[in-house]
Amino acid sequence: MLDTESSASLFVTLLGALVVRHQFVLGLRPRIGYKTMYATKELGPDSKEFCATWQVRIRNAGQGTAIINRSAFELETSPPKSNSSLHVLREVVKELAKSGLVRHKDYWLENITDGFTLPPKEECIVFEIKSEHVSKIKRLNMLLYFQGLLGDKYYRKILFIPPGI
Repeated sequence: MLDTESSASLFVTLLGALVVRHQFVLGLRPRIGYKTMYATKELGPDSKEFCATWQVRIRNAGQGTAIINRSAFELETSPPKSNSSLHVLREVVKELAKSGLVRHKDYWLENITDGFTLPPKEECIVFEIKSEHVSKIKRLNMLLYFQGLLGDKYYRKILFIPPGI
């Protein structure tokens, strides 16, 4: 049996170990956030022309690296040309083409593939569309499935075209 002083010391040591472990796990956890905004985009590397765009950026605000497992998209065009089920990137490009939108000309959609990593405090542009074409898309969301270095899994819904824009 342990006396009171030894029991208290053992309890404090175990509590300290749990706090340190929790801080370690938090230190390796990715946190994906996003922001949407109006921006300007240069139309080409040799071009001096710019256009107004609607831009979506994702950022890893956590301390750990985010490893992308997969991404899926919810799309609803205006007027509706398809159902709003989940799509892969290739299907989204086809559906947007039905609305008269050309990839790399009217919009830019990055292919976030499995295994793509987003280091801590880094950000990247995942979607950009010319401002005059925003009204052709009623809803476009991305479901981003990712994990941390410890294998902990997360998912984040990113609203590319938020309601009311």
